[in-house]
Amino acid sequence: FQIEVECLARPLIPTREMTKSYIT
Repeated sequence: FQIEVECLARPLIPTREMTKSYIT
């Protein structure tokens, strides 16, 4: 799951911050 989200966040640099909070 984490890897899947990271893959999606990879192309979306600004989204990576949001995903980090989501995973945390």
